[in-house]
Amino acid sequence: DFNARVASLCLSIGGQVWISDDLNGQARLIADLKDLPSSHYLVREIHLTNLPVSDGWLWMVPKLQALKVLQLNGTRIDDAGLEVLAKAQKLESLSLDGTRISEAGLEHLAALKQLKTLSLRDTRIPAAQVAGLKQKLPTTDIQ
Repeated sequence: DFNARVASLCLSIGGQVWISDDLNGQARLIADLKDLPSSHYLVREIHLTNLPVSDGWLWMVPKLQALKVLQLNGTRIDDAGLEVLAKAQKLESLSLDGTRISEAGLEHLAALKQLKTLSLRDTRIPAAQVAGLKQKLPTTDIQ
């Protein structure tokens, strides 16, 4: 099961995942591999803050159809990774604080029209470009 493989991978490097039994179920935190259920589940949130994650990890994100929240603060994600993230059309919250992204990657983020929140603190993106992104994503709370 793809969700189980992704959850195991994230937990194996110290990340956290929130899972639910179905799309409408309440998500619950899993912080240790031993706590993963043997039954089918969906990954709803992934938190990989300050972990050794780079763009190569992101291929899995668009394939997780129930993933709503992704926190990548303090990782090695850069502009190339944003091209992959742009395909994650179910994401509602994306946090990229302290990553290596720059204004060059903003065109990819503009494709995420469904985002409710986007955090870009401590990145190399100038305020003027963040303002431009806010115009392209008027319903997204961008910080």
